[in-house]
Amino acid sequence: MPTSRTGVIVLGLFLAGVCGALAIAFVTGSGVASAAAGLLPTLAGTYLAWAAFRADRVEAASSRGLEQIADELAVAVRRQWEAETRVRRLNDPYPLPVSWEPAPGELVEEWRHITAAATAWPSGLRGDPGVWASDPRALAGTDGAVDNILESVPTGRLVVLGAPGSGKTVLLVRLVLSLLERRPLGGAVPVLFSLSTWNPSEQDLESWMCEQLLQDYTALRAPVHGSLERMNWGQALITHRLLLPVLDGLDEIPAAVRPAALSQINAALSPGGKIVLSSREHEYREALAPTTSVPSKLSGAAGVALQPVHHEVTAEYLQRDSGGAGTAAAARWAPVISHLSSGNTPLAQALSTPLMLFMARTLYNPRPGEQTGSLPNPAELCDATRFPTVSSIQQYLFDAFVPAAYRPHPDPRKRPRWQAADAQRWLAFLSAHLESRLQGTTDFAWWHLRHSVPGPLVGLLMGVTSGLVGGLVAGFGADIGIGFGVGLGSGILLGFAVALPVRRVSGSGQGAMSGLAGGLAGGLAGGFLSGLASLLGIGFAVGPAGGIAAGLGVGLAVGPASGPRGGLVGGTVGGATAGLMSGIGSGLPSGIVNGVGIGLAAGLTAWLAGRSEPAQRLHWSPVGAAGGLAVGCALALAAGLVAGLAAGVMVGLVTGAVGTLIAGLTGVPTDLTAAGDPKAVLRRDVRTFALIFLAMALAIGTVVDLVTGLAVTTELQLATDPTVLLTAGLAPGAAMGVISGLAIAFTQAAGGTFRLAHYWLALRGRLPWRLMHFLADAHEHRGVLRRVGAVYQFRHAELQRRMADG
Repeated sequence: MPTSRTGVIVLGLFLAGVCGALAIAFVTGSGVASAAAGLLPTLAGTYLAWAAFRADRVEAASSRGLEQIADELAVAVRRQWEAETRVRRLNDPYPLPVSWEPAPGELVEEWRHITAAATAWPSGLRGDPGVWASDPRALAGTDGAVDNILESVPTGRLVVLGAPGSGKTVLLVRLVLSLLERRPLGGAVPVLFSLSTWNPSEQDLESWMCEQLLQDYTALRAPVHGSLERMNWGQALITHRLLLPVLDGLDEIPAAVRPAALSQINAALSPGGKIVLSSREHEYREALAPTTSVPSKLSGAAGVALQPVHHEVTAEYLQRDSGGAGTAAAARWAPVISHLSSGNTPLAQALSTPLMLFMARTLYNPRPGEQTGSLPNPAELCDATRFPTVSSIQQYLFDAFVPAAYRPHPDPRKRPRWQAADAQRWLAFLSAHLESRLQGTTDFAWWHLRHSVPGPLVGLLMGVTSGLVGGLVAGFGADIGIGFGVGLGSGILLGFAVALPVRRVSGSGQGAMSGLAGGLAGGLAGGFLSGLASLLGIGFAVGPAGGIAAGLGVGLAVGPASGPRGGLVGGTVGGATAGLMSGIGSGLPSGIVNGVGIGLAAGLTAWLAGRSEPAQRLHWSPVGAAGGLAVGCALALAAGLVAGLAAGVMVGLVTGAVGTLIAGLTGVPTDLTAAGDPKAVLRRDVRTFALIFLAMALAIGTVVDLVTGLAVTTELQLATDPTVLLTAGLAPGAAMGVISGLAIAFTQAAGGTFRLAHYWLALRGRLPWRLMHFLADAHEHRGVLRRVGAVYQFRHAELQRRMADG
């Protein structure tokens, strides 16, 4: 059982037992103080039991060495790319033969310099000189030669160049699988990275690779026990050269920063460090000739350039894919094959890349059981009037690809659930989202969909809903025996007016929970000051208890969106204001002012503090636990001042137990043993969102319930009665629990923001209602998307750009 879950259970059972014992003592009149004193010695035993358990877990975890972690990562990488190879049909009907020649000499290092660099490395870092190529001409090869290409380069550093759609990514996938097949136990793990999300002007290569590694293989987030640098496993693999980076798509980085990217890559290379880098040749050539900096080739790297597919290979492949020579489907290709062999025509050039061959086979070749009569005839491509240029043929195949991928399948089980026209529209929107909203990245991550809706939308929806509920509860507060004034709403508004400028200057800290802790601390201080002032006849707070209650309400509302310093300052100022104005303007004014304040708090929390990355499980947060404990202590003080020691002990222990147990839970990435799957990542994030919501709703609802009960007891001058304390505030407790739980859940998981953005776009027809099913189908059954770890990509960047231009 995971340590964090066991810790929660141990602490929960202990606190439940303590609270139960004290509650029974209070109800039966057997002495709360005596019961509390009797329970104190159990703290030491509970701590020792927990410490022993944790020590066992640490010892067990530390027994896994770095080499074993690398071996487990290698299994995950191999499974990922073997599955992706099947989905992309790279071996159906057989692997398309591609060939390569040495890259132009001016784009790579001289061979003698490459050999000299490798020879100068310590013997344990260089490869076997017996398999080194004698000169770059020996790097030329095709298909099976990919197994040995990296070993042939003395430094193990290679640049793969090629035209758009020439098969660079496919070659890298084959290379990764080949390297994994030959990898010794404990050796370096080849990992394929898509460079489209890297900004070298903001992040160094190793930091970015570690970020991508942890996103796709999140088991590596676990800390390395005993590491003085407090590394996680991903950082340790990179630091100890147990990762072989295979970097795909230098051309997908903005042109202005490509020279900087090359410099960053060179800076990250150490003696013995191997690397593979792919790029379009034209863009790579431009990166080597910057106008504002010194040219920089990839240090110690040789290079190969992918060649066009020969027309005989094209003809054989298209015929084999359509059923083989002699079949009616293959005969339809006869005019095209004749055209290909006639010379260097636009059609021959267009069908000389693996990408265009895949598009053509999808459009023209029948699936098993499908009749050719319903398909377009490939002979139409021979019409020089209709298709006079290479570009016109490519654009036609791109435009026809999605409708062809979504045509009815002969097998009812594989028929698409969506119409081709709808799929075309939705995919066009996603491509435009990537091109315009995300600066042309090829990675579609579901948690980035929030960028396609107006920024304040999520906060506005949360704020309006929460404001209506909060306003109604405050406006009708007199019905439960307490007149809610405008103090809380006024304090929230003033608190944000002070806190947000402080947040802008000091930052948001370590997240919403640190802000919540700061807000509660400030609210406690401000509320206590207003309560003391009331004893001197200043303000309208009902003594220290009323002031503390109002101050904590403001701190709870202001803190998460304001950061620790902003929450502290805003909570103090707003808490004091709320306490001083308690009881003023009950009824309609209270409903309006408090509704505005509560809505503003919920909206700003969801907007400013909403989580931008997915969370996958719950983690015990000392900051949150401290906040929950502080709330329990504050309410114990307030209850003791109002209703006596016994009530104070009971209220403090109940709220402290619930608050410490639940407020200490935060969302963190999960430990997975394989590459991330977008649907699985979303499911875990939504589960985390739901658990955080329920936990916070329970904790905050309990606190509000007890605070309201104390206020009712005070204002109506009732005898201290557990029934009144627990039942008088059920309505406001439930309402505020739901509002606060939702707001904090938005700060701990990205699923809430994603769902609101998704439903907003679905209502407008931009996306399907079952988006994740649609994306999975587009990847697994239509071939329109490909999956790289936890993100989807279009089949090719050119397809994405064509659809975005649409």
